[in-house]
Amino acid sequence: MSERMIIDALPARNNILLGIVATNTGNAVVDAMIQGALRACLEELDDAPKVEVQEWRRASDPPPTHNETWNDGNETYSGETSMKVWAHCADGTQHEAHYEIHDGTGQWFVEGQDDRFDEHGNVTHWMYYPAAPKD
Repeated sequence: MSERMIIDALPARNNILLGIVATNTGNAVVDAMIQGALRACLEELDDAPKVEVQEWRRASDPPPTHNETWNDGNETYSGETSMKVWAHCADGTQHEAHYEIHDGTGQWFVEGQDDRFDEHGNVTHWMYYPAAPKD
């Protein structure tokens, strides 16, 4: 079994490109061999599987919302709400959350609580959950 590594390949790719351009041993045959080997490395990197990395986004740039209607058992509500996301709060805690817009004003909400993050401080950042496995 071969060993695999997950790396940020962009710096390595840039160094390989620099090596191709800067190769100058004074021997055209040797230069061509080195450049050919470096081009093969580039092809391997370009053909390697890509991994999507989830990134934190600022709370001031909330996720998109959609119109949703729900009933709490007593009353029916309708409003703009986002999908569930992972949120980071000012106190350093992280929670499942969603973003809602009511009367033109947006607010973050902790899932399962009605405290709007009051006990944790404002939401500072959020990220989407990763996609489900394909197999």
